[in-house]
Amino acid sequence: MAIFTNDKRFEEVQNLYIKGEESTMCDVLDNIVAQSEARGEVRGEFNIFYKQIKKGILTIEQAANSIDISVEQFFSVVLVLVFIIEEKFPIF
Repeated sequence: MAIFTNDKRFEEVQNLYIKGEESTMCDVLDNIVAQSEARGEVRGEFNIFYKQIKKGILTIEQAANSIDISVEQFFSVVLVLVFIIEEKFPIF
């Protein structure tokens, strides 16, 4: 497809996701969709935590403990999500 459009983005993504293996466009797209869904689930879960913490229903420690991570890890995930949402940190 890059031959017709002079657009190499698909090839770059394909090289990132499946190194050393034969892959089809469907394989690459399935991988992209799966990662997008997983990120959406994490965002949704942390959005729920954020609302509960803001209302005083849950502490940060309780939120972190409920998903078996440390408070530091919880803050790290929140920071990454803030960067993603604000589009300051380009993660594909």
